[in-house]
Amino acid sequence: VVLKMSREYSKDSCKIDFCVLNNGGLRNPLPKGNITKYDIFSLMPFENEIILLTLNGDAVKELLDFIANKGGMPVAGLRMKIKNQMASDVMIGDKPFDITKSYTVVTSDYLGNGGDNMTFFAGASRKLSLNKKIRDAIIEYLLNESNNGNTIKVKKDGRIQFE
Repeated sequence: VVLKMSREYSKDSCKIDFCVLNNGGLRNPLPKGNITKYDIFSLMPFENEIILLTLNGDAVKELLDFIANKGGMPVAGLRMKIKNQMASDVMIGDKPFDITKSYTVVTSDYLGNGGDNMTFFAGASRKLSLNKKIRDAIIEYLLNESNNGNTIKVKKDGRIQFE
């Protein structure tokens, strides 16, 4: 949701490659059935805003290994395997991770500013705040889907796998 909404909120032509959030930032699971604003505030009680960071390949590799060392984190736009607490077989979008390229990551301003020991974000060549709270983007997305008569269907898709 955050990845999709960030692409819509980004006012420039910036290509967003993937999203990463932290497990501690998501406080409660969403219930099956109707979801209320209270549920979203319970899920994400913080005032975190959406931020875009452009990272070089070395910083992305550090991020991927950080995710692997944590045993996985909420991600979108990437797939990876974890072997011996290291990232492997990483696909960003539908292409293999290329350490020689730069990537734009969407995350929270808390993480983007080094929260949860994510110090590798400090070297971002570009930081752009979308001036939108993550929680508000989720609420807006769910309201749009509901107003369009859509039901959210959740399925595990193997974004992170263990070897």
